Amino acid sequence: MSDNVKDQVVTKLNQFIENKDYSAAKEYLNSLELSDVAQWYNLGYLAYKKGDLVTARAYLEKAKYEGMFSDEMSQALGLVKNELGLQYIEQDHSFQDNLMLNMVSFSSEFYLAFFAMFLSFVLIFIWKRIYLLGVLFGVLVLMAGSGFYIKKNYSIVFNQNESVVYSGPSRIFEEQQVLPKGIKFIVGKKSGDWKYVIYPQSYRGWIYKNKAISL
Repeated sequence: MSDNVKDQVVTKLNQFIENKDYSAAKEYLNSLELSDVAQWYNLGYLAYKKGDLVTARAYLEKAKYEGMFSDEMSQALGLVKNELGLQYIEQDHSFQDNLMLNMVSFSSEFYLAFFAMFLSFVLIFIWKRIYLLGVLFGVLVLMAGSGFYIKKNYSIVFNQNESVVYSGPSRIFEEQQVLPKGIKFIVGKKSGDWKYVIYPQSYRGWIYKNKAISL
């Protein structure tokens, strides 16, 4: 999309937003032949203007982890997280928390593509008897495979409302803390209406009938 066309799209979209006609704005976006990444970014922008910060974050993160690694994206996400009051909370995540949250955020196709690419390099280096590089790329193959496995077994969600975290899947268990609105977390096992928060580790525990948006 050229800069001129992009400006026209933003101008028309802002006209709908100024009139608070969010349904028409969404229909307009759906009528455009935008790439998935551009569509998610614009839907995030629309949700932000509508005041739905959690949905805005979900769309923006989707665009980011599908390839939109730009300063504009970083600023937009920073603004949304700041208004949700999460900037300092998420800065306290451990290295393992951030690693897992990032790994599960990428798509399965991302890991499959890198798995295939790294495997082809391994075969080439073995064929050429460059064993050191073969071993190195073999490690990368294992990492890509691990990422795919993690992605398949865990899911990323964004908390729509504050949720009490319990030590077990029942209200008879101890209340440990509150999972903040808008925070990004990884869900593991479930027990009826209860979901288990795996990461961030500081919020590990059970939440009941949680309303969340999936990535």
